[in-house]
Amino acid sequence: MGDDVYRTIAEGKKNVVHVDFDGYWVERLLSCPIQTVKLMRGGTDEYMMFEIEWLGVINTEGHEIHAFDESENMNEEGKSENFVPEQISLHIGNRVK
Repeated sequence: MGDDVYRTIAEGKKNVVHVDFDGYWVERLLSCPIQTVKLMRGGTDEYMMFEIEWLGVINTEGHEIHAFDESENMNEEGKSENFVPEQISLHIGNRVK
């Protein structure tokens, strides 16, 4: 993560992080519900840990859905052929570390 993004998150000015919907991020974020996320500052050992409020999936039209339903299953709307995912959004909450 670049310095500018890292700084705005640390200052509390940014609480949503978007990553590409690809095999790397799907495996790490959507294979099962997670409680926290570790955000690394690019090229350093510096990091921050945050609670995850919720994970979203954004399609090519900008429509966002919750990745998981109340039962912690993948949202059925996201499995529709009409929903073409493009990004994953991490809505971060309280800082843990």
